Amino acid sequence: MEKISAAEVNRRFISYINQKEEGWREKTAEAGETYLERTLLERGFTRKCLPPGEPIGPEHNQVIRRNNGLVFQIDLDSKHEAMVVAFGSMPEAKWISGEYAEIPFFVISSPLIEYHEEELLAQYKPVGRIIEDDMAAYLETVEDEVFISLLEAIITANPAQQVLATGIVNKTHLAAACANLVQRNLKPAKFLLSLATYWDIVGLDQTQLGSDGTWETFRDGYKHDKLIGIDYILTLKHDLVPKGVVWCLADQAHLGVMKIMRTPRFFVNEMLGTIQMMAREMVCIGVEITNGVTKLVVTPEEA
Repeated sequence: MEKISAAEVNRRFISYINQKEEGWREKTAEAGETYLERTLLERGFTRKCLPPGEPIGPEHNQVIRRNNGLVFQIDLDSKHEAMVVAFGSMPEAKWISGEYAEIPFFVISSPLIEYHEEELLAQYKPVGRIIEDDMAAYLETVEDEVFISLLEAIITANPAQQVLATGIVNKTHLAAACANLVQRNLKPAKFLLSLATYWDIVGLDQTQLGSDGTWETFRDGYKHDKLIGIDYILTLKHDLVPKGVVWCLADQAHLGVMKIMRTPRFFVNEMLGTIQMMAREMVCIGVEITNGVTKLVVTPEEA
């Protein structure tokens, strides 16, 4: 297959926009939205913890219009409380208890990106990478920030759902986090941890790691898709999930919900030789069962 340079990809993109064929803006937006949706599903950890499923429309039977915007309504079990994000001038975690919870939809917009045609032609990355790095990355980072803010608010209100230890994260620590979740009659389904913590774990000896494959791990790397039998999700966002922190979460049915209002939108415009691009989405994120969260924090031992 012929390899096309970034400059050539961008030249064709500019040429198509400049031709101004009928429906060019809609067709370009549709292609950008498809790329955005695929990239967001592949990268953000919130969508891996709370898979949003197919986008929904405002006509969905659980979408309700309130004075301050659209909400997604979920039924609550009488034994559980929910934590949602309420957006006013600033996002704020909000506790809800009762028969149902309403999770507000909110809009995330990437910064407007502008390139003169000559600048775009000189870019070392094609327009698809610009969408991925400068737009999709912004949207998924905000999603992840919101999700972590919910988890942290749950732990602040329920300190018993936090497990503290010292040293380097090992199987005993992970098992203690799982046991904490099981105490609330919920089954651990996944760990969320940073890549830095992951490398600490796979560097342990066989006793600490919980397997007899130390030599194979040293030679080939850690190839398993589970830690002590639990699926795990890795992130490079160490500011959101610091080294030594592992979130132990129940499965989505016993954790929370994320919904997307239609698909992410991609906007493109050309004005006097300047290409303008922006992405936007409307989502809701809520932790429906706050008991489905345990935070493990392992700090280094003092010398």
